[in-house]
Amino acid sequence: MKELHRIGRNGATIQIKVPYFNHQNCYDEPTHVHFFTERSFRFFTRLEPNNYCDITGEFELIESRLKLNGRVANFGGIGLIGLINPLYPIFIHEIEIKLKVKK
Repeated sequence: MKELHRIGRNGATIQIKVPYFNHQNCYDEPTHVHFFTERSFRFFTRLEPNNYCDITGEFELIESRLKLNGRVANFGGIGLIGLINPLYPIFIHEIEIKLKVKK
């Protein structure tokens, strides 16, 4: 994330797609090192208090989407899908995030 911020110009949009933390693709692929939820990228914005890394607030969250069995559900990255039905997360395939670089 630091490198994306370093090379991105102010206002640049970054699109990121990652497997959802409890989807099988997250564990099957040997190159996957980190696991992500719909709240993971909020730590790189001012939306979430952050004691884990030193780049808080350097991105603005534009959009957070969950790919659900081939469909896309936009929940703004606030985790509502788990509140609606606790079984839904097992059907989530991927997270799509759009961030804006802030310098």
